[in-house]
Amino acid sequence: MSNMLNVREAIACIKVGAPDMDGGAALHLNGDDAPVLTPLGANMNIAYLVDDGASLVYVQARHLDQLDGRRDRLARLGLRNLMKLAGERMKVRTYNNIYAVFLDGHFEASLTLLNELWDETLAGMVPNGPIVAMPTRDVLAFCDAESRQGIAELQDMVARVWRDGTPDHALSRDLFYRTEQRWKTMRSASMR
Repeated sequence: MSNMLNVREAIACIKVGAPDMDGGAALHLNGDDAPVLTPLGANMNIAYLVDDGASLVYVQARHLDQLDGRRDRLARLGLRNLMKLAGERMKVRTYNNIYAVFLDGHFEASLTLLNELWDETLAGMVPNGPIVAMPTRDVLAFCDAESRQGIAELQDMVARVWRDGTPDHALSRDLFYRTEQRWKTMRSASMR
């Protein structure tokens, strides 16, 4: 694999467990071949992907030489590029008591990584804070934390996505709430 991947174009992407590098089974690579991952907890990681024109390619350890080996620079670039993509393509649609977020079919759930988006851009839509569902990488929906109907609709949506088994690019069956710029599962802690 080439070192020619331009890591300055990397976009931060939420992934579960070990990433699937080639469309097949998840691979466990070490050394220079290992994808650069930032742990999030709950078996989720942030991976960094670059669109090479034909597919999305993982930034691997070998590519970090472009950033003087600095993972923190890659993390900042990945979030900045995700925010740029959101600014260019993100659309939010209302469905009954929930909001559905549309981006590009790859990075919807990753929008949960953007503090500015939730603290500023979307904050007016959910004055009591957001409850979020991200069952797959390309499905993101949210409602106000005080909306019982919205929470029920999010739970129903997650159940539909997972109805026939594990969906492609699965992330979580859980709903998440936001506290102190972090997401926590509703089942793991009390919201208040």
